[in-house]
Amino acid sequence: MESAKRSTIAAAILLLTRATAMVTPSSWSSFVSQARVASQLTERANIDPSYATEACKLWPSILKKQTNGICALPLDALPAAHALYACALTRIGRDKDAVLEYQTSLEFLEKCQTQPSEMSSTEIEIRMGLGKSLQRLLHYYKAKSVFLEIASRCMDLGVPEPLYPYYAEAAKRAALCCVRLGEVDSAINVINQFEKTTKGKVQEPEVAGMKGILLLLNSTSTLNRAKADCLLSYASKNSVSILYKWVHYAMQRTQTQSRPFMILNSNSEDITQWLAEVNNSAFDDPCLHFLDDKILLHTTVLKSIDESIQFYPEGFVLPGEISMFQDHCKEKTIDGGVWEKRRWMLKDRSGYGSHGNRIASAKDVTTMYINARSDESVLCQQIVHPPMLIDGRKFSLRIYVVYFPKGISLSMDDVHMEAEVYLSTLGLVKFASDEFVDDDIGSTDPIENQYMTNSGRGDGRLASQHDLTFLRNVLEKKDSLSYNKLWKQIQTVIQRVMGRYIALRCDGSLTAHDGGDSGCNTVKKSNSQPPQCLPCIPKILGFDFMMDTSEKPWLLEVNRFPGLRPRSSMDTTVKQCVVYDAWLAAADRIGYQKEMMYAIRPLDYTSFSLIKIKPE
Repeated sequence: MESAKRSTIAAAILLLTRATAMVTPSSWSSFVSQARVASQLTERANIDPSYATEACKLWPSILKKQTNGICALPLDALPAAHALYACALTRIGRDKDAVLEYQTSLEFLEKCQTQPSEMSSTEIEIRMGLGKSLQRLLHYYKAKSVFLEIASRCMDLGVPEPLYPYYAEAAKRAALCCVRLGEVDSAINVINQFEKTTKGKVQEPEVAGMKGILLLLNSTSTLNRAKADCLLSYASKNSVSILYKWVHYAMQRTQTQSRPFMILNSNSEDITQWLAEVNNSAFDDPCLHFLDDKILLHTTVLKSIDESIQFYPEGFVLPGEISMFQDHCKEKTIDGGVWEKRRWMLKDRSGYGSHGNRIASAKDVTTMYINARSDESVLCQQIVHPPMLIDGRKFSLRIYVVYFPKGISLSMDDVHMEAEVYLSTLGLVKFASDEFVDDDIGSTDPIENQYMTNSGRGDGRLASQHDLTFLRNVLEKKDSLSYNKLWKQIQTVIQRVMGRYIALRCDGSLTAHDGGDSGCNTVKKSNSQPPQCLPCIPKILGFDFMMDTSEKPWLLEVNRFPGLRPRSSMDTTVKQCVVYDAWLAAADRIGYQKEMMYAIRPLDYTSFSLIKIKPE
């Protein structure tokens, strides 16, 4: 994924450099220099997101600069410039803006063509970037269409060798979008078309693995199972992904209970990272969208829980509930102040790493959404107040939960497996980069740095992190029992949320769907069966909490794809141990001897951290 993005950037830089070098007069040398600096910053952003922040400050002025009413950049340079800007935007989580830039890039690319021409590798990479942004925004139908168009255009050209890598990636991503939408048959059709078109080439291990799993999910017939076994056997031997190795291993459970898992000869750090990558695969529970989508979590899961225990901040889906929001705010006062000064957090439904979050007063929220379009829904969530501070700064808690969905075992005995939930005692305390100043009303970047605690913002160097032992020590200085009390509250919240989610999923209330559909803020009970899942694959979720001054934890959101790639030596230990424990639980679930997993234990591993909890 990152290599593809670097390829897009390299192609765009080459186009931009050539265009400006050929047609830019010397009087514009400083402007050209600025464009090249922005290009270089965008390229470096793959290593350090802080460069993307700097690049995004330069690109708007470069693209708006005009002479005689015409953009200063030549037409041939505009497709590359907008594509580079889009790449930088994706690195700081602004995929919604990136989609517009990718589309603008394609429009200028079309203007540059004097006559219809074949799709170039540059156009494909821009379209690929567009599709990936749509994926991250949960717009799976739109993303699928983009990838299928790329695949179709490549097929029209007979898939020449230079375009084969693009065709393969487009086909795999289109199939992935189908899986996210619960369209297993459609995903199989995409892969079948890919195999038909590339007949005679060496079989793609990833494609073989995907098709093998899809056949398992789609039918329990002996024929499909035999095909799946053959495909997964090939994928497990030729793909670096542990997912296919593990699924194939689980299929042979009765034959392999005492046989070491084939990956154990590799370096333990590499294996832990490979195991972590499985968390991002297409084959998790498709209905987890209802936890990850901030609006659906609010409207579907949390609102259906008994409100006798309040653990989630007040929230409103805007603009649809703007009148309810106004009525609520007018009933409240803050320390004798007026309601207009109350601060709220505006959250995009698909934001990640705290990107897509904005802070605004109640008055500003009303101004923004009183006449807004209904197809641009956001969650307006009350900010936890007054917050507990440590050394003058706000902090949040990242609590890891391991979830196994309900399903039929992959082994020949077809054992029915119930859903299981584990709570890890390992976690992270994430601090805001700036000290909190309660009376500093505003919504500028410095204010956001007082509130946003995610280490994924910027380069992560300004926001510090600690493990939960640090928090325990802080709390126990006040009261020896306070940490245990906090932990019981957190466990109760997770039991309630996961319990409600599993109940809704089992009764057909939750189905896989596209998060980009306008107005898709609630669901109705479906007569169709819930989509099938792989019950042997652990799913690591990230529950984010914030504490108030009474030391009560408030659930802020649930992350379907918590960042498991280490950012420091401290969170390396936490993340690697959580991942390892999740797979120990997976081994136990399929009857595999956990002792055979000990060879890949992280260096700082001490003991099993998971507590099995019963969802309420």
